[in-house]
Amino acid sequence: MLNYPARIHHTLGPLILAGSPLARFDFPNHTNVGDSAIWLGESDYLDTYHRASRLCWVSDINYARRYPPILPAGCVVLIAGGGELR
Repeated sequence: MLNYPARIHHTLGPLILAGSPLARFDFPNHTNVGDSAIWLGESDYLDTYHRASRLCWVSDINYARRYPPILPAGCVVLIAGGGELR
């Protein structure tokens, strides 16, 4: 049986090609510590399994609504989720 990080990578790994640009949405720019924990877990996952990928966009959801990004081809969009996802 795979440990928890390996199980996550088993599911997400094939969706993020090595070196793919990444866009991270829904930075927890509020006091909900649960959403911050989700963000930190995602950060740890990316640092562990996807070091070759580069971040091309990071924002909270409100900024992204006002200023939609122009993302490069092949960009993988990651949405942290949690209770603030609408």
